[in-house]
Amino acid sequence: SERSVQSLKSVAFVDHEKYWITGRRLADGYVELRAILGGTNLASEYAFGGTTRVDSRTGEAGWRDTDVELRGPILNDIVVRYFDTMDYHYGRLVDVSKRKQWNPPQRRAGDANVRFLWSHPQVEHLHAIYHMYRVLIDATPAGSQIQFENAYFIPYGDVRKSIAAAVDRHIQLLVLTNSADSTDEKIITDASRSTFYALLKRDPTVRLYEHKSRPEIGAKQLHTKAASFGKIGPVVIGSFNMDAWSAERNSEDVVLIDEPSFRHDFDDMIRRDVAPEHADHITLEMTESDSTWTKVHQWAIDNLLRYWL
Repeated sequence: SERSVQSLKSVAFVDHEKYWITGRRLADGYVELRAILGGTNLASEYAFGGTTRVDSRTGEAGWRDTDVELRGPILNDIVVRYFDTMDYHYGRLVDVSKRKQWNPPQRRAGDANVRFLWSHPQVEHLHAIYHMYRVLIDATPAGSQIQFENAYFIPYGDVRKSIAAAVDRHIQLLVLTNSADSTDEKIITDASRSTFYALLKRDPTVRLYEHKSRPEIGAKQLHTKAASFGKIGPVVIGSFNMDAWSAERNSEDVVLIDEPSFRHDFDDMIRRDVAPEHADHITLEMTESDSTWTKVHQWAIDNLLRYWL
């Protein structure tokens, strides 16, 4: 099908949103919609995550990823965005009757408070997810905690400043991202190491980790994009990487979830993912042991990737 001229106006643009939407008709005639959102794309490395399977053609092993299944009224917002995205790429409007047919009103399905956000900065100039992260970081009270599990951790602009300010007010910061062995983009690991060094210089007690490549358990690369705020606060899961591409170029989607049992499960996931068998703990001593040339190289890459837009 023909794509709109508007959708081709930026070579650097990537539609990075991910929606898996299904529906079923219940006995009373109600059509229940469900959606899966997170980091998972449709390819072997995602499908084989958590298994020992390997793609027979590419040799690619499974990646470590995180998604969430959603029900309830939030589905209506997600389906609207899905159709809006189709309109944008096809350059024509989906018939209104089709939208109504495939997006029936949804009943409340639980006690979780959920908000859906999307960003398309190069077209609508919307930076909703980027600003949400900044607001959540700034709102986290002193002495509390912030946790990031993100495939590409190179905080950009005001979000980077907010993370530094959070460390200064004694927020317990935890970050898990890829190592040089686990990533598909080693240059990003160099930039992340520079960010780690800067954070550790501010506060040596921040907890920074790099994912271990373990293809034998379907965890070759970390592809999760998630975070939590406060000791019992909300969780964010979606497609948004902590870098300038997600902030300024790609279209992205996330959900913000506030529900105690879900937060408990999320914290358990983080504890497992940073355990010694799954991740290396990066300390100030480790970063300071790098040569001056390595530090300069990492700093240069960090700045290049943050501001080369």
